[in-house]
Amino acid sequence: MATWTSFYVNTADDKSVVAKIAELTNNLVISYDSYFPSDLGEYQMLSSDLPPNYISVGKTQDDWTTVVHNGSDSLEDWAIMLSDHFSCKLIVTVAQSVSSYYYFALYDKGKKIREIQYCYSDDSEEIDFGNKLAFEYDKPGKRHERDGKESFVFDFEAIEDYCDHFGLNIQTDYWAIKWTVLKAENIKNEIEEFTQMFLPKRPWWKFW
Repeated sequence: MATWTSFYVNTADDKSVVAKIAELTNNLVISYDSYFPSDLGEYQMLSSDLPPNYISVGKTQDDWTTVVHNGSDSLEDWAIMLSDHFSCKLIVTVAQSVSSYYYFALYDKGKKIREIQYCYSDDSEEIDFGNKLAFEYDKPGKRHERDGKESFVFDFEAIEDYCDHFGLNIQTDYWAIKWTVLKAENIKNEIEEFTQMFLPKRPWWKFW
């Protein structure tokens, strides 16, 4: 796992989720009954100011619709609108293994209930918003004890554990179901373009 950006709508009506997302995005080509796009992660967006332009929607459980996307934003506006429209819970998850960045947010019927953010690679500000959920300890994350000392870690395993408390399994077999894919027609690989900007202009065999 390099980057994991997904949200989950507590509804079985995946077709209506697709319709609402289509309203929130511009000029995306929609493909129905598709396999999960294996190249979605290659088109991760670098800017958090733009909405996702590569999105895959599928009903991974009877009562949960999964939305995997290439955006870099927590999509709070989307989460509020969708959870309100479907009058349900909505969970947002983001995980970035390179930077050790982990994010979880819970919405219910248009209101943000809980938000947690930790980044272990820099001094980014932690987010610990909302009342503790019934299963949580004093601090967010999974509790560990060693030599009588207690510690808490909020990582991908903790995100999985939080989701599990709501009956949501976030690591299902994506290839076992069909997805609806929404994708920009002329999508760019921003990571590749960014990398090319900083590559040496000399041939690899020239060291001077």
